[in-house]
Amino acid sequence: MSQFRVEETISESSTTRVLRAFQVALSRRVLLKVLRPHLAADPVVKGRFVREAHACAQLRSEHIVQVYDLTEFENSPAIVMEYVNGQSLKQLLLHAPADRPALAGKTAVHVLRALIIAHRKGVTHRDIKPGNILVTEDEVMKVTDFGLAHLADSTVATADGIVVGTPAYMAPEQIRGEQIDTRTDLFSLGATLVEVLTGERIFEGETHTECIRKVLAFKPEDLDQYGSRTSGEFLDFLKRMMQPVPAMRYASAQEALAALNDKEESQPHGSLKTRLRGRKALASVLAGLLVISSIAALIVSRSGGEKNQYQQERTSAMPDTAALITVGGSDSARQTLAKRKADPKPESPNLRKGSQDGSALLTATPADSSRVRFTCNPWGQIYVDGRSIGETPIAESFSLTPGKHTIKFSNPLFEPIIKVVNLQPGRELTVSVDFMEGAGFLLCDANSSTEVYIDDVYRAMTPLSAPIVLSAGRHRVRLHHSSAPDVTREITVAIRDTVHLKMSAHE
Repeated sequence: MSQFRVEETISESSTTRVLRAFQVALSRRVLLKVLRPHLAADPVVKGRFVREAHACAQLRSEHIVQVYDLTEFENSPAIVMEYVNGQSLKQLLLHAPADRPALAGKTAVHVLRALIIAHRKGVTHRDIKPGNILVTEDEVMKVTDFGLAHLADSTVATADGIVVGTPAYMAPEQIRGEQIDTRTDLFSLGATLVEVLTGERIFEGETHTECIRKVLAFKPEDLDQYGSRTSGEFLDFLKRMMQPVPAMRYASAQEALAALNDKEESQPHGSLKTRLRGRKALASVLAGLLVISSIAALIVSRSGGEKNQYQQERTSAMPDTAALITVGGSDSARQTLAKRKADPKPESPNLRKGSQDGSALLTATPADSSRVRFTCNPWGQIYVDGRSIGETPIAESFSLTPGKHTIKFSNPLFEPIIKVVNLQPGRELTVSVDFMEGAGFLLCDANSSTEVYIDDVYRAMTPLSAPIVLSAGRHRVRLHHSSAPDVTREITVAIRDTVHLKMSAHE
């Protein structure tokens, strides 16, 4: 008998499955992150997976999703993790929380507490974003998915030199493939806090390339446009978090949290903790008044009097208790209830929402439609018949009309891959591409602090922390150093080959 009873598939990617399961021996609900069987035999991939488990297992905090064990499930390695009963910050933001400044303050405090613990253990997260922050029913925030985590003292390269992370939240040095450290997480948290505060992703673009361009062009003063939405102190805090040059950011998560507390205390209405305590006290008073009103109404009712207009209105206005069990307090609950009353009909099972990354695709699914799944290594922006549907990993399948469709996979590091598929009625097809199958690598030895451009696109700063990934074929390499003329070379990269180029910006 298996020690785990699977209840639901939470998400899937080309490398892992995340399952909600019940651990029979310990009578508890857990999450299982299971490596795909075809990858379990790959020692490199399996090694990364095991290192992820080891990195996360070191971390102990109420603000970090805990790793319980490393085991095997269905003959594949599996990480046993804490199951968090709640929702992600990404999901919470979809409901337009009423008090965004307070939520941004709480997010900053809780995530910084998590990063303090992780950074002390030499672990940087590298993918801080709303989707990786879970919010419990008790409104405690927990950082999850250290899948891109990197041990500071590890000598093993991560992801073979591929830039990893989510571009809309990446720090500039992360995009450029430069050495990263704990301050990289502070920039990503800053971008997350701007989204919590404003509802806007400041680096969002239709393609990864556009996201990258926005990050590299960002200046802290760009945040001044949000000055009316928060205090000057919090805005200054965000500007320091998101300095493009790491040395100009807070030196650590500990320093950032201390600065945040100082700024909160200096505000006219007191610290975040004080304001939250005040709101809770006010809520308790209102709840008490509500109970007293209910008792008074009950006394009037039992005395033989008819319900007056006040009682009738009060009864009809009582909130749905299920709607109150949401993060964000009664305001969020009222919004949820109002939406439910305005549109009481459940969603038709023949309509399917878009991909998990928030794409707006909404398609009908007749009985004879076809379904298609997409997988892509390392990742790709997916276009179906010219329409963007999101970026991988995408857990769900899509409904398409039977017949021919053109699928394009786009990644700024490679040439696009286009496939034409012929879908059959009532059948499901998986369309997969691997950009790395047609890739090679470049190692470039040059003077320190020399910018490396590939085909006139900035790619890295020397010394390189990892090889640069290139599509196979001819490329133009240009070195730029502020104190010397540019040096250019033409190279030819073969599939799975590494070109070692020794150049000097002073030659």
